[in-house]
Amino acid sequence: MSENRQISQRAQLFREQMEKFIADRLANKIEALAKDSKVPDADKPAKSSALEKEYQFENWVADAAESASQIHFATHILKAVHPDARGSNIVVETETTTSSREGLVSSAVLKQSIRLDVVGNAAAQYVAKFVKLDFGAKSFLDLAIEKDPDLMSALSSEVALSSRWLVAFAAIGHTKGVLSSHALAKQIYFPMGDGKYHLLSPLFPTSLVQRFYDRLQDDRYSEGAKAARDAKKKNEPHIRGYCDYPDLGLQKLGGTKPLNISTLNHERRGANWLLSSVPPSWHSAEIVPPFNAESVFDGPFGRKREVRAATNALRKFLEETDNNNITIRLRRAALVGVIVDQLIDFMSRLTELTPGWSADARCFLSLDESFWLDPYRAKDDEEFRNARRSSDWQQTVGGRFAKWLNRELSIGKMDMGDDEHAQWSADLEKELRMFRDNLESIDE
Repeated sequence: MSENRQISQRAQLFREQMEKFIADRLANKIEALAKDSKVPDADKPAKSSALEKEYQFENWVADAAESASQIHFATHILKAVHPDARGSNIVVETETTTSSREGLVSSAVLKQSIRLDVVGNAAAQYVAKFVKLDFGAKSFLDLAIEKDPDLMSALSSEVALSSRWLVAFAAIGHTKGVLSSHALAKQIYFPMGDGKYHLLSPLFPTSLVQRFYDRLQDDRYSEGAKAARDAKKKNEPHIRGYCDYPDLGLQKLGGTKPLNISTLNHERRGANWLLSSVPPSWHSAEIVPPFNAESVFDGPFGRKREVRAATNALRKFLEETDNNNITIRLRRAALVGVIVDQLIDFMSRLTELTPGWSADARCFLSLDESFWLDPYRAKDDEEFRNARRSSDWQQTVGGRFAKWLNRELSIGKMDMGDDEHAQWSADLEKELRMFRDNLESIDE
């Protein structure tokens, strides 16, 4: 130690570790100066002497404490949203937040192992490394926030000076100033009622992104992952296993200067990997005409698994319900609505077929169901078009639907009657009437 004073053994260890950190940085600077061809050899001794003075313990700590105001730690940063945004970067204390829902990934899952990012002046980010010095169970920053007396005495024998430095270093770990957004940030105005809005400004979850990056690097390039992949190629077992991440996207932040965004972004060389979020590729079953059926209700529609599940749910509800209040009626209407929605979806799929399929000799549907399910046949079939114009097919189809549904529900102790028939028929007729109105243009 450069000072001749009595301090505790713990403070002595703190001081030695800080001095080593500063000495290592000085050694790197002097080595770089010696290799710098742009500096004349005659000037190097003077520059080296200036560096040694600058890196004397209290001189260096004083400069670092002054530079500390230019940076701070954060878990969520704004510059990743837009590099010129000047709003708040914040530290979210994950251990105090509400637990995330099971199966959902958020910053809350990081808990105690969270890695803090550093934002601010890139030239001052060396201070972050200083306050991250590990003093055993706690870091320099932890002790600075606690105003640890041994750390204070290790910094300087002048209490006022060391106290001021501790305050400056401790401020790095807190969100600074009043929270604010910026015109270049993404902003969402969330309605609160009465014409009022709450401004939301989503921030980039840099600590969460870093965790995924670290996991991805380990799963891709660690020796264990490589050994597991080699074992798979040889069709051999491996105790570790490995993960693949198909269809990843890559977002580069900061261009050629990723440190201008943040320290962790610099560690990632600006790379921020994005999991694939494209919708799944559905391979729907081939749509086929309802041939060899006299009615779709007793045929292909009535046999659908989703339809049978919906009718079973309605039957069970009616069996267990004796009352008839507004809540019961709304629930019953909702269950019937599920069945009607299935029927409308079934109809929509059949209208995607080539028009005229109902004229095939294999089609045994009544004309009313053909009018309904093969509507675009009317474009090229004048007889069909004229017959449909003079038909009340939606009433007939509604009646068939009601008859079929009554029969499906009249199992066991249930016995559906005319009132239910009228209700089911009206439920479907309303939908079919809207469909018929939309078909008027086809007949013109």
